[in-house]
Amino acid sequence: FLRLCVLRVCQQSEKHLDKILNVSEFFQRIFTVIHSNDPIARSLALRTLGSMAIIISDRKSVHYSIHNSLDNTQ
Repeated sequence: FLRLCVLRVCQQSEKHLDKILNVSEFFQRIFTVIHSNDPIARSLALRTLGSMAIIISDRKSVHYSIHNSLDNTQ
């Protein structure tokens, strides 16, 4: 439930995400869920990272992990 709330907040405030002072900390807390065994948690993390694309577009590790996560859903 909490992860869904984080996703909704990120989606509703996309135009304000550039005001986050510590992007690395915020990103790291979401990104660690990508390696979880819970498929629902991973899908919510992917959606959250998608809504954060404005502030994390220059991180190559995100692109690589998203690509791998989408490949592994087959």
